[in-house]
Amino acid sequence: MTTAPLSISDIQQVSVKSSSRNHSRNYVRVAVGVPLRKGFDFAWSDALGVAIVGLRVRVPFGRRTMIGIVTEVDIDTVVPENKIKGVIAALDAQSIFSPALWRSLQWASSYYQAPMGEMLLAALPKLLRDGESSEPCGEIWYIANATGEAVLNRAPKQLLVYQFLLAQESTGASTTILDANLPGWRAAMRQLKDKQLITCQQREITLTVNQKPASPIRLNNSQRAAAQAINDAKQSFCPLLLHGTTGSGKTEVYFEAMDHVLARGEQVMLLVPEIGLTPQLMERVSSRFSYPVVILHSGLGDRARHSAWSHINRNSARIVVGTRSAVFAPFKSLGLIVVDEEHDASFKQQDGVRYNARDFATYLARQWNVPIVFGSATPSFESLSNAQRSRYQYLTLKSRAGGSSLPSVEIIDMQKAPIESGLSLQLTDAIKARIARGEQSLLFLNRRGFAPVLYCNSCNEGAKCHRCDAYLTFHKARKQLRCHHCGYQGVFKSVCTTCGEDGLSPVGEGTQQLEQVLKEKFPEASIIRVDRDSAHTESRLVEMLDAIQSGAVDIVLGTQLLSKGHDFPNVTLVGIINADQGLFSTDFRGAERSFQQLIQVAGRAGRRKVLGQVLIQTWVPGNPFFKFVCEHDFENFSKLQLSERKMLRYPPFEQAILFRAESNYQGDGLNFLQKVRNWLHQRVAGSSIRVYDPVPSPMERRAGRYRAQLMLLGADRKLISRLINDCCVMLEADRSSRKVRWSVDVDPIDTY
Repeated sequence: MTTAPLSISDIQQVSVKSSSRNHSRNYVRVAVGVPLRKGFDFAWSDALGVAIVGLRVRVPFGRRTMIGIVTEVDIDTVVPENKIKGVIAALDAQSIFSPALWRSLQWASSYYQAPMGEMLLAALPKLLRDGESSEPCGEIWYIANATGEAVLNRAPKQLLVYQFLLAQESTGASTTILDANLPGWRAAMRQLKDKQLITCQQREITLTVNQKPASPIRLNNSQRAAAQAINDAKQSFCPLLLHGTTGSGKTEVYFEAMDHVLARGEQVMLLVPEIGLTPQLMERVSSRFSYPVVILHSGLGDRARHSAWSHINRNSARIVVGTRSAVFAPFKSLGLIVVDEEHDASFKQQDGVRYNARDFATYLARQWNVPIVFGSATPSFESLSNAQRSRYQYLTLKSRAGGSSLPSVEIIDMQKAPIESGLSLQLTDAIKARIARGEQSLLFLNRRGFAPVLYCNSCNEGAKCHRCDAYLTFHKARKQLRCHHCGYQGVFKSVCTTCGEDGLSPVGEGTQQLEQVLKEKFPEASIIRVDRDSAHTESRLVEMLDAIQSGAVDIVLGTQLLSKGHDFPNVTLVGIINADQGLFSTDFRGAERSFQQLIQVAGRAGRRKVLGQVLIQTWVPGNPFFKFVCEHDFENFSKLQLSERKMLRYPPFEQAILFRAESNYQGDGLNFLQKVRNWLHQRVAGSSIRVYDPVPSPMERRAGRYRAQLMLLGADRKLISRLINDCCVMLEADRSSRKVRWSVDVDPIDTY
């Protein structure tokens, strides 16, 4: 159940005029977007109006002006009156944050050891961070004049944009549409404007509502019981873990629970881990409900994101479908939070403010006093542990919806099986059989490009990135060598840069090479490759997914973009080409992630009446890991893994903190972390907290910088939080720490 409409006074509203100190200049504390864990004091003038916590203000900061957030009002300051600077302008009449969101951001700043200014500003759309009005001025639409095509023959990029606009006729295209379809269109658009070949219009972004929603799908007994449990929790904060096997109809359970919340006039947040999942889910939500829906993710243009934020803030958007950053949406009457694929590592922000959206959403649900549902076929061990300790209510969907069965899973021993171009004969024959029956095959290879390594037969060296401890990936179509870690791109040359000999050979398979092999083996088949290179825009990804769903494709080849959340009704065969990638990871979560990924991919097969088949190619068939995968046995796999974690005192049984440091010079990061280790070690003596020695990161050099890390583990979270906070304050005051770039990762999702 939502709380009553929240007033600004719930945060803290203090009028300067009502202060017990009767003078015209009072003082406020402001958080700005700098990596310092403190606020800055400024003078507040009566001319600015009422000072309120949560206001955006423009303040002088050094030689520039910055946008900040008022965090305290009517304060005492130690800054001399003749030196304190005044707030230049107040940008809002009331707090930009709801009380529940404000408290959640304060908690996140403290828990994730993030400067308050960076945390608060990360929660706002870019245009609000830049100081624009909280009321959006609409979105720019571009309309092509019908007379310019002939003058653009020598400007191919301008011509491409112009022809796209012509195709939209008198309607034109918005910045959002252009962002989704034509990356890098802005420079060409400026030139078209200079040539007066287009007309610009400012239009308000309105939300459309489906007037004829689809009828709800009839739920089976397990789905009804799960939906009822969620609805029964409406009066209070209640975390629920919905553990449903792939294809069990978790989404329909979400929809049934959402129906009740929306009928009460409340809002719903539906979080997914990847942008690639949002178009398909958005379509399902829009067709199912007759309520305004908005989408929030990092791929939106600034204007579109600002508009979505405003619609949520005005309560005109009732359903919000979004990725990680959607947890910061300014809800006015939130009634339910759903985190789909809650196990996914994409919910963790890996740079800047390193928050976990799943855990932030949990705290937010507590502040709103509403239920939160975590859905997954392979729950994270953190959520599973919480369910086992009765912190979460545990709901299960053990069978697939619609009467279909889980696919059969078979292991192919690559040491014994006949292999040609990376494909076993058994998998090739299975694909042929599917094509003959008019069914689809999905091949999973989580490695894009043509080949992961170019190998020199003369000096036995591979082509390496000059900025990273990694091999360059060969992209044959564009004759490029690319580093998938730092983004470096170089022209392919057949001469080895180490020894100067000619004749580099590609080693290993990437999706581009496998696509070429499939075209040679199945010349009559329709083949589509879905990876970050081919699905370079959201609209292109939607096109591909639509083609797969329509049955127009015989063979689907893809990376992890296809591993979760998608429902392909005609896929009856899944082939996993390289299943061994994650088995020998240095990360203690390696086996957990590999199991989740394989089960998710396998779950794409046989989601209707035809029994699905999964063929897994591996060089280590005797590994006990594959026995659990073949039997879809998450229960016993998780028991084994959790028992190991408990014995080693790893998460979720103890909390992990990871200090990271990087520098242009090798050894600087290790020296810095050794200083951190010594400081921590003195203060944890006698406690159960373990501070490990600093070590180079698994990939020590990345983007030209040398990286190191230090791990801390312990069960006393409050003690750890105080300790890490004190350490960060010490480091900020220590000038020697400025020689490196350092960060603290609370609950790290990986150690890479």
